[in-house]
Amino acid sequence: MGVVTEPDAPFDRETLALIETASEAFANGTDLAALNQRLRASGHSPERVTVALQQTELRQRASSKFGETAHSLAFTRAGLEQATRGWIAEHHAARMAATGAGSIADLGCGIGADARAFAAAGLRVHAVDADANTASFAAFNLREFPNASATRGFAEGFDTSSVEAVWLDPARRGARGRTPHPAVWSPSLEFAFGLASTKPLGVKLGPAIPHELLPQEAEWQWVGDGNETLEATVYWGGAEREPGLRSALVRGPGGDTEIASAEQKAPPEVTGVDAYVLEPHGAVIRAGLLPQLAEQLGATLVSDGIAYLTSTTPVRHPLVQTFEVTTIGPLKPRALSSALRAAEIGAVEIKQRGTGIDPAVFRKRLQLRGSNTATIILTRDRGEHRALLAKRL
Repeated sequence: MGVVTEPDAPFDRETLALIETASEAFANGTDLAALNQRLRASGHSPERVTVALQQTELRQRASSKFGETAHSLAFTRAGLEQATRGWIAEHHAARMAATGAGSIADLGCGIGADARAFAAAGLRVHAVDADANTASFAAFNLREFPNASATRGFAEGFDTSSVEAVWLDPARRGARGRTPHPAVWSPSLEFAFGLASTKPLGVKLGPAIPHELLPQEAEWQWVGDGNETLEATVYWGGAEREPGLRSALVRGPGGDTEIASAEQKAPPEVTGVDAYVLEPHGAVIRAGLLPQLAEQLGATLVSDGIAYLTSTTPVRHPLVQTFEVTTIGPLKPRALSSALRAAEIGAVEIKQRGTGIDPAVFRKRLQLRGSNTATIILTRDRGEHRALLAKRL
């Protein structure tokens, strides 16, 4: 504990040159199988070729997270899966830079996605990861920043008095995979939140984190991209905009949309299904901000405990998907099949909340024929199970 070592480079010069050659050829249209044959025929060892092709493949996959920057980075498969998306890392960096801190420790840095953003924002970055191989990839990915370094070490052993802010992304995996028990995360939530007593703190967590595990005095922010809810972030110790603030930040085609409130509101009124059903973004639901969103949109609930809103008029808003309800019927596949046949619907998307039904199993029981499409919403309408035939706006 507390051991800190400089990581070895993940690739030697010859391998790195081969990675660049393979990546360029792939970008120009050569497929991986042909590249494999060409590189081996050129006399490169099978091991070196394998590494070059793996990095080429991972860089291609990483472009959805990092854009063109991906083609200058190095990845492990696990590191890419867990890495923060580029725009979200930039958001983290802007939040932490806004505290006025000049330096930050990124404890549990992974392959360095957040550390790169902190460095680009002008912070002096000390990135640490407990896994030596992962730390070597982080060091490689930080090579362009003279104000950043990555070392192998443990979060609990890092001297936080040497920095002005701390960022943590606790490892949420145990010996048997992901674990919901924060006491065995590395580092534990108790350790992570304890740092807020001395300096600005940001902690990146999974979006399903229960509210009861989060400090009431901190700001909690859920972040989404498109229809996905990707993370919950705790800002505390001076990094919060307001004590007790809960927020949902979502990036969509039109840009970023945020809803935020420190107020605890009662659930919206239950009126049952009206002409339109609104599906709130998961980040809003996770943040507990459904009442605030309903008030903003002038919407009500379809049923107690169901996170569908409803409205008499169409709603177009970045934080909801809106469906026009055309038919309300019993939640019975045979009756629904008749309605689908009458409307010549041959393809459906199925959504459900509050019924416990597996949409894939339900789909098999429908007799779909026709060229039209529709959305089926399986839910409760003032407590009664209903099947709604709808069309997406």
